[in-house]
Amino acid sequence: MNKFVRVGQIINTQGVKGQVRVWPLTKDPARFMQLKRVYLEEKVPGCPDKLTINQSKAHRNVFLISFEEIQDMTTAEKLKEVYLTIPVEEVPPLEEGSYYHFQLEGLEVFTETGESLGLLRQIIETGSNDVYLVRSEDTGKEVLIPALKSVVLQVDLEKGRMTVQLPEGLLE
Repeated sequence: MNKFVRVGQIINTQGVKGQVRVWPLTKDPARFMQLKRVYLEEKVPGCPDKLTINQSKAHRNVFLISFEEIQDMTTAEKLKEVYLTIPVEEVPPLEEGSYYHFQLEGLEVFTETGESLGLLRQIIETGSNDVYLVRSEDTGKEVLIPALKSVVLQVDLEKGRMTVQLPEGLLE
């Protein structure tokens, strides 16, 4: 089964010819200018799963996108709140030591002494640095870990694990 990654969310329609407003879910929103097609994350009655992008234009902090398959506002309205995705194989590679959120979510997090803290369940963007919400499956206990190079010692995507050195007093 192919894995897909969210790249945007349709937040509203624009005009009467089927154009939509898309909130980008990417660190590089300019990627919307290069995308040729996207997939709907969920089935929408009367709409194909794959949409071909005719035009994409930046407008304030959203993108105005028209699709070949969507020609009227009535059909476009069905797409409100739907996420747009691309196959994971089409995600551009990052420089070494950098990771996409989808790569990190679900990793098992361990301390440098080997203690399992749980699974990375959510990445919270705070503006200065991300914060990882890690939840133990056994106890349900949650810990918030700052995503700093001084804290995150190692990420091993193949083994599905992250090793961290917690700041003193974080678990108290």
